Amino acid sequence: MKQYMISKIEKFGLKIKKINYSFKITNTNSPTKFIKIIVHHVGKTKTIQEIIDLHVKKNHWSSIGYHFLIGKRGQIYYSRDLKYAGAHTFGYNKNSIGIALFGNFDETEPTTKQIVSLNNLVDALKQEYKIKKVLGHNQAIYKLLKTDTGKQI
Repeated sequence: MKQYMISKIEKFGLKIKKINYSFKITNTNSPTKFIKIIVHHVGKTKTIQEIIDLHVKKNHWSSIGYHFLIGKRGQIYYSRDLKYAGAHTFGYNKNSIGIALFGNFDETEPTTKQIVSLNNLVDALKQEYKIKKVLGHNQAIYKLLKTDTGKQI
């Protein structure tokens, strides 16, 4: 059974679709000041419902871990309210905004429409929150491991 509904909103001057859950977000920290944006791909997951099933049902998180999702046609979805810390990158959730693009970029590249929407969203978020750093998920994990161990991997 579908556990969400979509409503149209405008946020940061962009037309966005808000994912409205049929469950409540609980036990989630409030973010500190946002200082980074971390960009992900969803891998083999193909739908919003599959992400909900993975994040909520299987991982037992309170909601989708990413703040935003971007579909193959460039549609931006607002999935986790920015008043809640994300659940997308261990060690970075409290001070970063998580954006995930649909697709497995180990196998294919993002669509041009996804790139345009990602750039528009990142530009708007950088301006709104005075963010200077944008990292890919692997870059964030590498930096965290390097910081924690003091060694390069």
